Amino acid sequence: MVTGSDQLSSSEKKRLRDRRGQKKLREKRESRIQALERQVATCKQHHGVDRTGNLISVVNQLYRENEALRARHARLRAALMEDDPANHIPINLGNIEPPRLSSLDQVPISLAPNQLPTESDHSDQTQSLATTATQAEPNLSNTADASQDAGDQLPPESAWYLVPMSTTQANQIAFPGTCPWFEYPDLVSACPTTASPLDLLHGTRRNFLADEIHGSLRHRAIRDAECLAFGWLLYHFSKWLVMPDPTTFARLSPFQRPIKPQFQVDHPRAIDMVVWPQMRANLLNNWTSYDFVDLMAYMSCCTKLRWPWGKPILERDSDDELQMRGDYFETFTKESAWGLTSEFIERYPELLQGMDVEAVRFRLSLPNEV
Repeated sequence: MVTGSDQLSSSEKKRLRDRRGQKKLREKRESRIQALERQVATCKQHHGVDRTGNLISVVNQLYRENEALRARHARLRAALMEDDPANHIPINLGNIEPPRLSSLDQVPISLAPNQLPTESDHSDQTQSLATTATQAEPNLSNTADASQDAGDQLPPESAWYLVPMSTTQANQIAFPGTCPWFEYPDLVSACPTTASPLDLLHGTRRNFLADEIHGSLRHRAIRDAECLAFGWLLYHFSKWLVMPDPTTFARLSPFQRPIKPQFQVDHPRAIDMVVWPQMRANLLNNWTSYDFVDLMAYMSCCTKLRWPWGKPILERDSDDELQMRGDYFETFTKESAWGLTSEFIERYPELLQGMDVEAVRFRLSLPNEV
């Protein structure tokens, strides 16, 4: 019996084989495309940009908090050994070299492994040290004496590497989204040592930190005189927090330098940027009792610089470039030049305890008044 294929000519058989081969290739290609599409969908679902970014952010937050806790433990240990000679453990603090920070929340003070006592050397002191450390650990509910240390600033030679205690957890609870540039310490480190006044006033694509600060301040109802002054102070404070060294610390105005309670109480970073040291101390006592977002927004609008209305804040240099006026710079770098409106004082009188209220009170004057 002769089949149909046997009746085909050789050319027809070849075309038939080609069609079958092409069909198999199409099926194989379609199967491969479907497998790749499923793989891409899985990757987008489990490894998308948003999810990866969130995971990286969580890892960075945990890393910073871990480093902050380690540094906190080291400071407490050193303080305990200094205050209680009976429990003295020989730690050579003079050889500690504060490392450079790669993130905001690290507090650059640590002990080298060979400086830590061994368990065999001090096994009889372990329980006593643990008990004392637990009693001395500062917390948010036991800070009633914080205001007593408001004026107690450390000398610059020992304070430049002590970064205020502000963990990610405190910032997320009290003030989510504040100062987002601190999530990018590498970009902040790469920014110029100082910022152009025009960049702080109007934003820029060339200076990441100045542009972020500009965007943050322009959400507030403040005039250019306060905007530039706030921006300048915040720029240099941020550079020091990310890159603490004697040079960046020296650029801080005296009232910006942290007081001791800022090293002892975990708090939102925004408190470190309050102008008045005594008010920072008062806030550290009970910041959790406020609607913190509302408090800081209200304070930013009610904080005023004693600079005449209409008086220029910029002038041209010899190269015809705009720069800050010298008398304007000297004004906003002094604590006495800053004031609070009566509305804020009446709404939050407890935050001004220990301060000369009338000296702080800002009285609005007409543009033609000196």
